Order: sequence, then structure tokens, then C-alpha cells
Amino acid sequence: MSQVPLSGVTALLEAANAAGSLTVVDVDVSPSVCVDEARLGSLDELTKVAKLATVVKPTRHAAAELLALLAHGDPKKTGDFDAMTAQALTVALVEATGARMVALTAGSEGCALATHQGVSVSCPAPPLGPGGVVDATGAGDAFLGGLVAGMHERIKAGLDAVPNDASGLKNLGKLANAAGAASCQVRHSARCTVNRRLVLRLSCACLAPVLRLSCACLAPVLRLSCACLGRCLAAFPTGRASPR
Repeated sequence: MSQVPLSGVTALLEAANAAGSLTVVDVDVSPSVCVDEARLGSLDELTKVAKLATVVKPTRHAAAELLALLAHGDPKKTGDFDAMTAQALTVALVEATGARMVALTAGSEGCALATHQGVSVSCPAPPLGPGGVVDATGAGDAFLGGLVAGMHERIKAGLDAVPNDASGLKNLGKLANAAGAASCQVRHSARCTVNRRLVLRLSCACLAPVLRLSCACLAPVLRLSCACLGRCLAAFPTGRASPR
């Protein structure tokens, strides 16, 4: 949502929803930045975008501003939202947006996910080992790629893309966390490929069934480029890519 005019995002979401596609919106910048600094549209347009998506993926600060926008019409009136836990923010955003799922990234704290069925979980970030964070560039995109890949695999297995139980939701969060963490362990100043084995290790053996992903789905995600992520999103049965 940080690069595309909101009018275009709205049109894509409406077309995808009309076709029955699952849609994902990455709120990778705060609403105030999107509207005031990037000048990608109005607060009304941003509100509409947030309420059109099947899945909303905000950063922690963006989540607080989005709640302030939806509750008060002003993203800068975050007030008590700033003090809420990541998990509480996801639950509140599901209610405020009507999304089927909200997946919030909280940096080194990991992520939190909540669904429209009242299920919510918090997933700590996996330990990175002695090397720690090498470069956090693209970690949010990698997280989103892992999230989408996990939902795609659920669809392939005949399941609902959005889990309706805490165990399934945690597995989805762990996979997304692992993809984001793996991307932090390589430098992105040059073209690189994140090792699939590294994602498997970071996500733990319990996710092995989830991680049997097709080359058309997982490999593009782990290459961490926008073009590859687009191909991953296009892998849904409808053949339609969700907007950023």
C-alpha cells in the first residue's frame, strides 16, 4: 500500500472480490504516511481499502493508526491503541475492518494473528542464532510471502485458506515468521536467494507438512523480489493476483 494509488488498489480489490478471489492488503506504512507524505489517496479511500480486503497485514504502528482512523477518522489520534498488545490490536482490527484475518508484524516480537471467528494467537519470532539480524530489508515482504504460501497450501489441501482453530493459525504465523526471519539473515544489497532449508529450520519440524510447497509457490516467495511475490499471489486457484 506504500507505492500504489489507493484508487487503483480499490479497483483491484473490488474486481477480485467480485470474482470470488481471496484478497490481501499489506499495510506496510502508517496511514498518515500513505496519505500525507506519499500522497497516494485520501483517508476515505484508505478506509475503503481496509474494509475490502479478506486479509489485512499491518505493521504494529500502522495497526494503531488504522484503528484510530476507523474509530475517530484521524490516524494520528492513536491514544490507547499505542499501548495495546499486538494480539489485542489484531482482534480489534478484525472487528473494525470486517476482514476474515488480520496478521500483524511486530519486528523482533514476532507476529499476532486473529480471525473473524474469534480465534487469535501470538507467535514469537524464531531465534536467529549467533549471526543475528544481517539486514532487515524486505522482512515484511518475506513474512507476507510466507503467509500467502501457507494459505495457498491450505487451499490445495482442500482446507479454508483462513484457519478456524488456534493450532492452524499458529502454524500459519510460524511459517510467515520463519520466512521473515530467514530474510533477515542475508544481505539484500545484491541479488540473493534465501535458503529453503533455513526457513524449514526456523519454522520447526512441526510445520513440515505445511512446508511441502510447490516450486511455483515457495521458491518465488523465498527469492523475495516483488515480481516473484506477484507470481506467488497469482498461484491462487482463481489465477488472480491480490493487490499489494
